[in-house]
Amino acid sequence: MKIDKKIPIPGVLDAKSVAKKMRHGDSVLLKDHKEGHYFRYYVDICEGFKAVGRAEKKGYRIWKVKS
Repeated sequence: MKIDKKIPIPGVLDAKSVAKKMRHGDSVLLKDHKEGHYFRYYVDICEGFKAVGRAEKKGYRIWKVKS
């Protein structure tokens, strides 16, 4: 059996890096509320920021705003 190293987990690292790159007022459109809840966590752990979310026809939008 072979052990693989440094293989990123899909979604986890992507969401975290996107949340860190976002600035105040930036937003992302996600597939659904469940995905939005997941992404909200990564915005909330960014120091000095919080996430605001709203349902839209095409999915769920999360904004990064100053807390």
